[in-house]
Amino acid sequence: MKIPSGNYFIKMFLLEIQGKFTKYIAVLSRTDRSVLGGVAFEQLE
Repeated sequence: MKIPSGNYFIKMFLLEIQGKFTKYIAVLSRTDRSVLGGVAFEQLE
């Protein structure tokens, strides 16, 4: 049994996530990349 509106809700959900992810990237680009890189490098070790 297929629900016609199912795909619509999934698309809207993915678009909302994509929008938040894009905003997150924009915030990261404003901050100091070297500081973020140092933190990430420390967590890897």
